[in-house]
Amino acid sequence: MIKTCKVIYFFLSVLFSICVTIQFLFAGMAIFMDPGFWANHVLFIHIFGFSLPLLMLIFAIFGKMPKWIFYELVIIFVFIFGMYFTANGGRLLSWIGAIHPLVGLCLLAISIVNVYHSFQLIKRNNGGMKHGK
Repeated sequence: MIKTCKVIYFFLSVLFSICVTIQFLFAGMAIFMDPGFWANHVLFIHIFGFSLPLLMLIFAIFGKMPKWIFYELVIIFVFIFGMYFTANGGRLLSWIGAIHPLVGLCLLAISIVNVYHSFQLIKRNNGGMKHGK
């Protein structure tokens, strides 16, 4: 069960990174094609923004993941809150809104790092089991 949870965690982390990338696509489409895509950008974050990281947290717990995976999840949650803060805080102070894409870039970066680390964890565990390490 632990191995299965780690594999599911990996696939959820990949899905999360893909969703963050799609968010950038929606924002670009809203800027360069049609402002109507802002609705997609706003709606899509509500679908995956907290649900996927919460599922990742559950599978990290049941998968008995190392501490650093939990640290990465905390960073992901902080950046998600940062995204909401900068999107809504921009109404009060425009410079806060200007930080929104930078926070999004940091969120994408940590999500990719998380994918890499979770893949390395699975690879190491599979290799260790095959070679008796």
